[in-house]
Amino acid sequence: MSSIVLAVLAIAALLGLSAFVPVLAERLRLPATTVLALGGIAIGSVLYLAGGEVAATLPTQVSHLLGDLADLSIPPDTLLLIFLPVLLFESSISLDARALRDDAVPVLAMAVLAVLVTTIVVGASLDPFTVVPLAGCLLLGAVVATTDPIAVIGVFREVGAPRRLSDLVEGESLLNDAAAIALFGAFIDALRAGGDGDPVSILLTFVRDFIGGGLFGVLLGRLGATVLNKLDSTGPAEITLSLALAYIAYIVGEHVLNISGVVATVAAGVVFGYLGRRRVSGGAWASMQKVWTQLGFWAASLVFVLAAMLIPKVLAEFRLTDLLLLVILILATFTARIFVLYAVIPLLTMVKLAKPIRSAYRAVMLWGGLRGAVTLALALAVSEFDGISEEVQHLVEVVAVSYVLFTLFVQGTTLRPLIHWLKLNQLGPLERMVRNRALELSQSNMLDQLRLEAVRLGIDPETSPEIDRLYKARLATPRRVAPLGDDMLAQQLSAALFTLTRREAELYVAEIGRGLVGRRTASQLLGNTDRLQDALQTDGARGYRSVAKRLTRFDTPMRMAAWSQRTFRWSTPLAMQLADRFEVMLVSRRVLAELGEFAKDRLPMLFEPRIAETALHVLEDRQELTERSFDALELQYPEYAEALRARYMDRAALRMEEEAYQQMLQERLITPPVYRDLMEATRQRAKRLERAPRLDLRMDVRNLLRDLPLFKDLEPEQLTAMSRLLRPRMALPRERIVRVGSIGDRMYFIASGAVEVMLDEPVRLGTGDFFGELGLLTREPRRADVVAMGYCHLLELHADVFERFLAADPQAAAAIRRIASERLGVWREPADEVE
Repeated sequence: MSSIVLAVLAIAALLGLSAFVPVLAERLRLPATTVLALGGIAIGSVLYLAGGEVAATLPTQVSHLLGDLADLSIPPDTLLLIFLPVLLFESSISLDARALRDDAVPVLAMAVLAVLVTTIVVGASLDPFTVVPLAGCLLLGAVVATTDPIAVIGVFREVGAPRRLSDLVEGESLLNDAAAIALFGAFIDALRAGGDGDPVSILLTFVRDFIGGGLFGVLLGRLGATVLNKLDSTGPAEITLSLALAYIAYIVGEHVLNISGVVATVAAGVVFGYLGRRRVSGGAWASMQKVWTQLGFWAASLVFVLAAMLIPKVLAEFRLTDLLLLVILILATFTARIFVLYAVIPLLTMVKLAKPIRSAYRAVMLWGGLRGAVTLALALAVSEFDGISEEVQHLVEVVAVSYVLFTLFVQGTTLRPLIHWLKLNQLGPLERMVRNRALELSQSNMLDQLRLEAVRLGIDPETSPEIDRLYKARLATPRRVAPLGDDMLAQQLSAALFTLTRREAELYVAEIGRGLVGRRTASQLLGNTDRLQDALQTDGARGYRSVAKRLTRFDTPMRMAAWSQRTFRWSTPLAMQLADRFEVMLVSRRVLAELGEFAKDRLPMLFEPRIAETALHVLEDRQELTERSFDALELQYPEYAEALRARYMDRAALRMEEEAYQQMLQERLITPPVYRDLMEATRQRAKRLERAPRLDLRMDVRNLLRDLPLFKDLEPEQLTAMSRLLRPRMALPRERIVRVGSIGDRMYFIASGAVEVMLDEPVRLGTGDFFGELGLLTREPRRADVVAMGYCHLLELHADVFERFLAADPQAAAAIRRIASERLGVWREPADEVE
């Protein structure tokens, strides 16, 4: 039988066996990786014995088949090349990027610092007890520094461990693989060169690989998400692109750019997942994740079993002295992990670089540092490199494999009881309260429906066992009779607002799925809900209100765009920012209105009436802020607001039309060719609607000047000459245009909008008015702040051309001097005379 046929047969057989692993693991109450390891060791033992006396007792064909399979060898580094990109990318795209960002410091500490500490501690601890060089001991430390999240996360999900604990462990394991593999390569090179290596050079190489891999992965992830927008949402194309991205990131990073391919793959997966789920419909992304879950399951099962199959051959070389080295290794790894968890992390928390991690979480992270497929593959790959001595090969292979078995069969089997003992599988006080309320509501609804169904069936409700059970269960459900303290009320309000925020995100996802929202707008809206959830988790309802206010203010890109327009007369960035803000506010208004109805109907079912009412008031305050922001924009650009509404309605009509065609196809009213023809027409219209209408800032100086009453009598030639002396400027709401005490080097004409002069009694100036002339006439510092009340179109006249401007239009010059004299008499005591 050829090697290709044997390889396909082996993979098919292993995939078939892996299908039974989840069920078997559940029945045995063991982690899935432990069951996979047992299966791989069993298969490896059979194949190892197939070449000996056991083979003689088997039928000839079976003996030949087992012998051929035993001779079939897949190098461990090949296992990593084939399966590691899939494993890394599958975990990365499903990782909560927001949670990873929040815990970035502790995750990096556990992923990078812990790997370095583990490598050093293990190397220093083993060096006195072995004959191998220090680089060989450090190599073993790098190999065992990788943690495997598969078994741990599986246990977490089964027992209902907190989400943050899962995020910490999964984030750590993804990145520490990268750190450990980078160190692994450095120590392999040092051993092949015949020395221990230069520590500084190794560290610099490690930093270069890590940072370079991260930057390359971010670039690829963004590129992949951008290309994803151009593909039809057909599923296969998107999945194919993501699979290609995983292998390109790993292979190009590792073998072409000589940086960390693991970091590149993880970074690409996180960025692709974060941006991708915001740029495709919810259904398309869910389908992609299902396929990746399947790919991840296959890769994890195959790499673990194939690596575990080599364990019997390795353990056959186990010596008594290796037992001592194994004990030292176990103690050293625990010492290193304790140092990071109980010394470094608290220090980072103390200096405000990380959020606190509960002691129970740290205990689980300490005991849950299981090693798995990557550790096995790295340990077994040592023998594939030329120039590595037999002593180093034996140390790394035998001791590392033994250590993996210890973590799987000792730590892995006791992790679940530890979580139960620490009560991390139990709901907190607020969740228990919500659970009891939800149970009470469901039982009441079921009881009413079952009574009605019993009457319809001619059954006496009083004699129904199920109705009697529900009635007794409802009586046994704890009721909220004791008054709630202020802390619990605050928690309830935060929970109610968190419920609304999650619902808001779902509504935005639905809008995206229906094709009613542009991609840039969708990303910003979902980012806003992320910020609101972050604020609720850290600062409760107060944080929610604070972020809600900030969402209606102008962010840095908007202010930078306004600055570029004011400084360089470059209006395009400002027009794009205002157009995006228009659409964000339009969609937010619609979704917040729907969210208000949801709050009125659903919140009273789970929360105290006053809590539900307070949450509704907080939401209404946010609606009012959004309404005011949109109204200010619409007042300035009513035509654009109308164009956006029309575009939204066109998109909604297009989606309804597509749904109608799909229904007709399902009902066999139209044939597939007709359906494809109709859908092609809708796709063309959808592409046209992707282009947002152009926002005209109306910043043409001549037109603005012509509309001002002060210059209405100018001749066209005079108007053109005057317009060359003025510069257009857009002022944003609440922007301080003039600062008190500053040098008056320019004045402003209000083409549209209104400003407020911040005197003891504020003075409002509107369209056609001007301000700032006093500074040019008196050469004195500004007398007051001037703040824009809304969006304002201003014409700016600089001091250098002020005299030329006055000379060009004597009538306007006289009006400016007259009004300035009047203002001096009112705004300053004693009044100054203006020359």
